[in-house]
Amino acid sequence: ERLVYRKKLLEIPSAIGTIEERFIPESTVSSALSSPHYTLYLIQDAHTNESAQRNIAQILDLLIEKEKISTVFLEAGTGDDSLSDLRSLAPARKRKDVSDRFLRKGWIQGPDYLDLNSEKTFKLWGVENKTLYYDGVDLYRKATKDRENSNAYLDKIRRALKFLKSRQFHPTLLEFDTVREAFLKNEIPLSKYFEELSSQAEREKLSLLGYPNILSLKEVREKEAVIDFKKAGEEQQIIFCALSDEDRRALAGAMSGDGIRKASADNIRQLCDLYAALEERAGSRNDHPEFFKYLDYLKTVRRLDPRMLINEIGDLEARIYGSKIRTDEERKLVEIAGSEEVLRRILNLAALSSDLEK
Repeated sequence: ERLVYRKKLLEIPSAIGTIEERFIPESTVSSALSSPHYTLYLIQDAHTNESAQRNIAQILDLLIEKEKISTVFLEAGTGDDSLSDLRSLAPARKRKDVSDRFLRKGWIQGPDYLDLNSEKTFKLWGVENKTLYYDGVDLYRKATKDRENSNAYLDKIRRALKFLKSRQFHPTLLEFDTVREAFLKNEIPLSKYFEELSSQAEREKLSLLGYPNILSLKEVREKEAVIDFKKAGEEQQIIFCALSDEDRRALAGAMSGDGIRKASADNIRQLCDLYAALEERAGSRNDHPEFFKYLDYLKTVRRLDPRMLINEIGDLEARIYGSKIRTDEERKLVEIAGSEEVLRRILNLAALSSDLEK
């Protein structure tokens, strides 16, 4: 334990949330005996998602209970936004009925829901600067108003670029650019586009050693290809049936309806937490080979960082273009097309962090 004063960090039940990252500054270790320290919990919000908001309410309830937190800081608010004064105006059942309805409609969020239904003492405090907040809202309103015309103008640029590329790009450059355009339009899946990237990198003798997430994705696809998912599901059932009654009760709810399935960004953490518990009770790898292949596959998927993967793919694309470009005209068209893509993402509020650096 790095902390001198042995403070145990709170664990969040996987059913309501996952801790993605912890940071403990070195100063905490060196000065823990001489000054008090506080833990800041930053909860990622999924706006108007009822299930996520209920989970946030449960996480806050746990933090308030275990960590004795007295203030919850909120975005999109200013000053004291507490609703606790409303508790005395209606009985608990009525407050719950109304807040359930408001939560489903997206009129309140998880912290508000907890504040209305809890008997705990805490404060909701909005941290926004009102002037800056409304400036942002106004900018969003203007962008929305002009978005249709701006997108139509960018469409004209894209059509002109497509025509010029067909005239100026040599065949192999045009072939790669066409596949990439199809991927951007969701006409081909990431799996197929990844195969194209790997093939192009090999053809252009470009090393992938600097791309850990691309290499992990390659490993995921290789492992996925050799798993018999049906057999893995049968072996899982055998393992589950061999558990004690207590263990079966503990895992039954989490496993209900899941079965063995391919991992995705939406379910990977839940799957890993579930199968980590099952792995401890699974016995020999030789007895259940397909199930253990599936566990290895999940662990590889878990290593993927989606944001870094996007950056790595963008960097590899740029290197592939760079290795194929032969003329100044080709280079200029690639640069203009890249600028058009960035402008379109910014206009439609889908910008990547790397876009803002360009």
